[in-house]
Formats: sequence, structure tokens, C-alpha cells
Amino acid sequence: MYGTIARMRPKPGQTKAIVAMMEEWERTRRSKIKGAVATYVYKPDRKPDELVMAVVFQDKKTYRANADDPEQDKWYQRFRALLQADPEWEDGEIIFRHGMALMTGEQPSLAQAAAMIDVAVEAGDRFYPAFDFLVRGSKSPQDAIAACMFETVGEA
Repeated sequence: MYGTIARMRPKPGQTKAIVAMMEEWERTRRSKIKGAVATYVYKPDRKPDELVMAVVFQDKKTYRANADDPEQDKWYQRFRALLQADPEWEDGEIIFRHGMALMTGEQPSLAQAAAMIDVAVEAGDRFYPAFDFLVRGSKSPQDAIAACMFETVGEA
């Protein structure tokens, strides 16, 4: 998974308009964007004049496709007009995620359920050696996890 975190300062009185723009994006753009997973906007307790946004995509390729989409840029230019300055962006790979935000009483869609199963299987595959090391008693818990925490580069 891949995404971005943005720190933003809304123009005075524009926080509700920013929320409305995010809701519009969810209604009008999300279904057209392959790989869009989640968006969160926070209002920090200690910095009430700021907002923090976290956006999650399936991978870097789908994230970049959205960022390079002219329709996304049109939406962003309208969004940017609500801010005092350009956001501070921090893009990167998401190395841990747990959970799925559902409102009370909601059920995940078939695609969401399939995505949850895929993530669980991937985590199980990735950490199976750690469980094996641990069960057999050949490594400490810390050493077992350390043995699994690497990323391959390239293709075999």
C-alpha cells in the first residue's frame, strides 16, 4: 500500500467547505479511481487551525495514476483555494495497517471483504516463518520477527 499525509491550514471559516469537498470526492471521484482505499481528515487537538489528511492507495502505481489525472488536478485546484498555503505533503509506502473503518451497522462490500482476506493471507504468508521459528523454539520472538522483516528488490 502507498499513500500520502498532508498538513494543511484552512482559510478562516473554510473547514466545513473542505469537508464538503472531501465528501464530493468520495461521491464523484472515488468510484473512478482504481486502487483508492481510504481517506481520513483529522483536526489535531493541539493545533485546531490545522488539518491532517491521510490518503491510502493500493500501491504506488495507482497513487501516481490518481495524482497525474487531469480531473484530479481540477478537483485539487478547487480544494487548494480553500487553504492558506500549499499543504506539506509526505508520500510513502504504508508498512503497517490494521482494520477497516465501517460505521455502526454497515457491512463490508464483497470487494472489501476480499481485500481483507487478501491482506490476511499476505500477512500470514509473510510471517509464517516467524511462527515456525517460534513454535519450534529455534529463535526468540524478536529474532523470529527480525528474520521476516525484509523486502525483496527486483524480480527472480
